[in-house]
Amino acid sequence: MDMNKNLVLKNEEGKLITTSKIVAGIFGKRHDNVLKDIREMECSKEFRLLNFKETFEMRKLPLGGAVKSPYFEMTKDGFGFLAMGYRGAKAARFKEDFIRAFNRMEDMLNSDEYIQYRFVQIVEKKIKQLEAELLDNQKLIGCQQERIAGLSPKAEYTENVLNSPDTYTSTQMAKELGLRHAKQLHLELKARGILFKQSDQWMLCSGYTGKGYTGTRTFMYPDKKTEIPRTSTFTVWTEKGRQFLHGIFQ
Repeated sequence: MDMNKNLVLKNEEGKLITTSKIVAGIFGKRHDNVLKDIREMECSKEFRLLNFKETFEMRKLPLGGAVKSPYFEMTKDGFGFLAMGYRGAKAARFKEDFIRAFNRMEDMLNSDEYIQYRFVQIVEKKIKQLEAELLDNQKLIGCQQERIAGLSPKAEYTENVLNSPDTYTSTQMAKELGLRHAKQLHLELKARGILFKQSDQWMLCSGYTGKGYTGTRTFMYPDKKTEIPRTSTFTVWTEKGRQFLHGIFQ
């Protein structure tokens, strides 16, 4: 009989344990009596918490359905404390069997071969996790690339429009914004601290300069008295300025 396999197990935390069901089966006791023995043990609370863990399993009923059935996991020390109350030559032999099983399992877990085996298991598990993360990241990147590809034409259009050399007069912008005339637009922007007038030309206040909102146009006109050609400049709005004005007057 393989004692390691039949008497001692390794739980989810990697600890060596046996169970109240195994003890009941080997010692020929009813499981409910073993549960009673464990619950009535006169040990400290600390020892009980450290060496006994009550858990549950679903047990199928003969007529259908299932019921939650309790059992205990116990460490080597927990088993030793419980088994102290089991007397007789047969019980003594079973105690020895359990102790040998614990010792054999401990030796196996401490062997170089098992340590190497566990190392390979851990590495393989980590590789699988990394592969899964890589796959998720590749899917995410693919979705982002599709989204970027969909936005690229819009971004390119916006960039081209905002960098366009085309400009608009204040009269054009006033009509586009639903205002009566350029004067109304200028006065509205002056009231907001965006424009000021100097030498008969409307210009941006210092907080709005350098942003590419405006440009200038130059035109020639004849002097009324001498008819000598003269030049004058006035402020016009770029595409960026047009976007800026729409944002203000929304």
